[in-house]
Amino acid sequence: MSRLIIAVLFVLVTVPVHAGDTEGRIRYDASTGDASLDMSLNRLNVRADGKLNDFIAALGFKYQVPTSKIEHLVFDYQFTPADAYMTVQLSHLTGHSFHEVAHSYKENKRKGWGFVAKEMGVKPGSNAFHQLKNDANIVSSEEDGANARGKSKAKGKGKDKQKKNKANGRQDS
Repeated sequence: MSRLIIAVLFVLVTVPVHAGDTEGRIRYDASTGDASLDMSLNRLNVRADGKLNDFIAALGFKYQVPTSKIEHLVFDYQFTPADAYMTVQLSHLTGHSFHEVAHSYKENKRKGWGFVAKEMGVKPGSNAFHQLKNDANIVSSEEDGANARGKSKAKGKGKDKQKKNKANGRQDS
């Protein structure tokens, strides 16, 4: 079952990357109070771009949540994929309803997810906070994990490069 989750999340995160505000795109500011969690949430948004339905299905599957609830967050509340993830994860970790978490974030968006997490009982440095942070990193980095398992993007001297070098009269070093 975990392999299926990983496979679904891998498909989700292999979308082309569209990040940064240097090209006129809006930059997402998670405001969690933790730089690496903010970065993971930014990556999650970028990777879900263009594959929103796949993201919703994968998130629902991972947390055993009806996709209609996640769709409600994304389409009715106008939450980004990262906001939907944080809502689902905080609800899962704290036992608060989706509605409570989503409403708290909507009311305190300027204060950020760090404020909402504290309000829901997740304190910085707590086990729940570390689980939130680790899961966000896993969800946003599935492609990196696949690369570490032998699908490296690194340039090397594969068979095709060796053949090309021999055809051009070059020696491999």
